[in-house]
Amino acid sequence: MAVHITTGKFVWVSGPYLNVHDSQVFQNSGLASKYPVLKDGFASTRGLADKGYYSTNKNLATTQHLWTPEKKKKGEWVSNLDKKESQVISTVRIEVERAIGRLKQLAILRKIFRSSTKSLLDKAQLHNRIFTICIHFTNANMNLHPLRKKPHVLLCKGPIPAKTIKSILQDYMLSPEVPNLSDFLKSRIGTGLDEESDDSKMFGDEQ
Repeated sequence: MAVHITTGKFVWVSGPYLNVHDSQVFQNSGLASKYPVLKDGFASTRGLADKGYYSTNKNLATTQHLWTPEKKKKGEWVSNLDKKESQVISTVRIEVERAIGRLKQLAILRKIFRSSTKSLLDKAQLHNRIFTICIHFTNANMNLHPLRKKPHVLLCKGPIPAKTIKSILQDYMLSPEVPNLSDFLKSRIGTGLDEESDDSKMFGDEQ
């Protein structure tokens, strides 16, 4: 699944997949083919994903098309820059988790999928149709009850100019310590950041 980071609506569905790693799911979904890879080795448009999609292999579609937090082994040293990047990604990517949470409110998705057909292919196709209907229901629900009243300030969709946000983020990345991103934004933007945009504390440990 892919979620539009501004609206929170589902914009891509693929599958189902059985016992397949996240990176392989992304590779097989066809979503990567929508955005060409440029000379720098990255796609023209990159998505945000969790650590399950992280890879150091620059030839993988997940590395070329997705921006993920650094994945370190237990006890491995993590630089302040990596911690800050993870906090920026997680703060904005919360929109995806909210959308999935809204989808899971449908009772049918909390039950075991059953089908009388014996063909695995037919079962997969039926599952896909049912799941797609659930996606449409969820998107329709978001039209009536949006996930948030306005986009997160970091998405540069509000009254604060994109250049200002970019400058603030540059200062944040260059700061010697690792301040809480929400507190840093509030100190620089003030009342421009409301409580609805304060998501960074929810992911304070994902570094």
